[in-house]
Amino acid sequence: MRKFILALIIVLLAASTAQATIFMEWRADERFQYTLQGEYGDELVSWVEGFTSFFEEVQGLNEFRIQEAIAAPYHVMVFIDMEDLEAYSNLVNDPEYQAIAGKADYYHTAVNIHLWTRAPWAPETLYGNEELKGKDTVVLYIRANLNPDYAFVTPQGEELIGWAAGLVEQWAGFPGVVEASSHYLLAAGWQTLFTVRFEDLESWKAFQNDEDVKAARLDMRKYFDRIKTELWEPFHVTPESVIPVDVE
Repeated sequence: MRKFILALIIVLLAASTAQATIFMEWRADERFQYTLQGEYGDELVSWVEGFTSFFEEVQGLNEFRIQEAIAAPYHVMVFIDMEDLEAYSNLVNDPEYQAIAGKADYYHTAVNIHLWTRAPWAPETLYGNEELKGKDTVVLYIRANLNPDYAFVTPQGEELIGWAAGLVEQWAGFPGVVEASSHYLLAAGWQTLFTVRFEDLESWKAFQNDEDVKAARLDMRKYFDRIKTELWEPFHVTPESVIPVDVE
């Protein structure tokens, strides 16, 4: 088993350099005193505005956004998509970034950071409506663990890649979908993430109730386990993503 895991990690790390883009997911819970209902809400808003302004000048950025969980509004996530590992390294070593990000523990609890890279079945984001890029209002995340029988280094890996590529393409073409993408956790590639962004809540509802989508979600159990879903919306202070002009 150890040899299998080591081989999988080596393959995934090699693939990550080719696929380049690095998505940093920074999840946390807001301390109540800094929420809108808390006594120091304006202080958090000021920090968020400064954090967002900083990313307007970051080199190597694909997209920056802050989101909050629809069903748990104090649970927030900073979404930072960088061009490659070098851009990510430059970011986290930037003293200005460190100064701003260093206050995260002051305003939040349970800070958790994960690094993701493109899944081999979705090397690029697929757009249903690129004009709404960064302006979507509902985001569906589906997190899952890869079934070892269908790992990329196994004979059945190609079957998984083909199926998942078709799934992302199908979801990107669904009415009301702005974009669809998929990632795997860097250095632990058996953990995967499917992301579908919607124009509005009604589009998400239609997606959830579609029979083909239901069938695909059921088929997903063949290739993945520990499947979990999350629903997010843009943080009220930052309703749109920060996206550099040259990547729009």
